[in-house]
Amino acid sequence: MSIPETQKALKVTKDQQHLELKTVAVNPTLGPYEILVKVIAAGINHVDNYFLDGKWSTEGTGSGITASGIVLRIGENVTRFKEGDTIASFQFGSDENNKDHGAYQEYTKVLESNSFKFPLTTFEDGDIVPSGTVTTFEKAASVAASLITVGISIYHQFELANKDNNKKTILIYGGSTSVGELAVIYSHYIGWKVIAIASSKHHERLKNLGADIVIDYHSDDLTQDIKNLGQDIDFAYVTTGGQQALKQIYDSLPSDREIKLESIEYPNIDFIQDKKSNVKFSFTRAFTSHGQRIKYGNGWENDPYPGILESIKKWVLIVEDLHKKGLIQAREERIIPDGLNGVNYGLNLLKTGGAVERLVVRVDKTA
Repeated sequence: MSIPETQKALKVTKDQQHLELKTVAVNPTLGPYEILVKVIAAGINHVDNYFLDGKWSTEGTGSGITASGIVLRIGENVTRFKEGDTIASFQFGSDENNKDHGAYQEYTKVLESNSFKFPLTTFEDGDIVPSGTVTTFEKAASVAASLITVGISIYHQFELANKDNNKKTILIYGGSTSVGELAVIYSHYIGWKVIAIASSKHHERLKNLGADIVIDYHSDDLTQDIKNLGQDIDFAYVTTGGQQALKQIYDSLPSDREIKLESIEYPNIDFIQDKKSNVKFSFTRAFTSHGQRIKYGNGWENDPYPGILESIKKWVLIVEDLHKKGLIQAREERIIPDGLNGVNYGLNLLKTGGAVERLVVRVDKTA
């Protein structure tokens, strides 16, 4: 497949708060571990809005953090992919150090370590796509970022730190989110007891995915409901819900055992006054999955966890094996029309609460 000289791409504007569709050059020069991909589908994520609203991006950077497509060219040290393979990747959209990356463009660069080799040969038909096994470009584009997030938190932070190798109990707040569902699937797969918190309408699905106990997050006293379970919780994972959810989970945790608490939304628990010495808090730093410090446009910096790159390299192989077994599932999704022209509409839907499904665009349908 030939590589064109130019492409359509959404780039961050000068005010750092909007995305504008532009015609830009395709840069075919690759780093040793980079892969050039023709993008077929891209997922629209809340974090894309966070980058724009917080001015985390800089002018001219790409945007979008999850995409699927076809491999066009590989860097000299890439070993798992070849030209023509289908691929799903977590990307560094809105990163000034990786301006050629980002899902919202027709051709993009991805890192091998953040990519999954999924056989993808079909496309979704219709606007609303039911949940199910990941077999299409659209479904793959909706889960790649969530898979890397789970790899950092559940695999690297929790499982690999489980020195005694005993079966554990994990509490997952936001079990029906994309990250939450995949966390349920993997935690069940490795034999842990799973307590999932989500709206009651999702309870049957979560049980089918592997949750042993489900709790309605609409409870009048969620903290007490968790305490009443009398479970020896080892790990707690908060995927959504803001400060309120994080505090509810924190307050529900017992004080008689060491517990690891991880959040994918908040970098600290400074807002909690009564700290527990037995609860060890950490923040999921998905954008450091390549093992390097990342600096955002607003000056905020994050360091990677020690050993994270090696863990992620192992994790993607685990995920590919789970995919072969049909265990990687995607939530219901909505296909936003008009390719890249529909991204800003999709971002607004997320911001205003107008979408409960995962949102995806077919980049190759951009007019």
